[in-house]
Amino acid sequence: MSIRLTTTLLTVALLAMSFALAEAQPQPRPPQPKGGGGGGGQPSQSGEIITSTTPEVTARLLRDAGYGDVKLYKAPNGTTHVLGTVSDIPVSVIHQSDNNNQVRALLFLVKFAKQDNIDTAYANAWNLAKPFVRAVISNEGELLFAMDFDIMAGVTPPFITRAALIYATLLKQLLEFKPNQ
Repeated sequence: MSIRLTTTLLTVALLAMSFALAEAQPQPRPPQPKGGGGGGGQPSQSGEIITSTTPEVTARLLRDAGYGDVKLYKAPNGTTHVLGTVSDIPVSVIHQSDNNNQVRALLFLVKFAKQDNIDTAYANAWNLAKPFVRAVISNEGELLFAMDFDIMAGVTPPFITRAALIYATLLKQLLEFKPNQ
């Protein structure tokens, strides 16, 4: 078994264990982000191994994962990405391309506006408790909640759907996260 596959399997197993052990505790909620943003190229079979994707395929897979209001949007640099919602929170899925313009990685990202009780200590506490999705405080004090993963080694489309579900679950846990307990 390859190191990448072993690492991926270990990550999924640890993530599943963290869901089973997680305690949902009330916590001051991160601020709701401002709204914004605004099919072809599908694999022939859901079990087919893919090494790149398109925004259209990603949008379909987000819908399969239960994301709401899924749509494509153009970034200022002209690249196309996907925007959907989880619990009315806008989630961007940024398509990271290689030199041959093939999408080889996906970045799930939510940007929350600055809030007094959400700081670096909060982000660090999250990162220690839930190491698979990063919480980062920007220079402007915004909370960035990000998960990225590589698909160039080969994944099935349902793997991307499951990754979207994992991100959605962890985003909901972030809204209830209470550090120091």
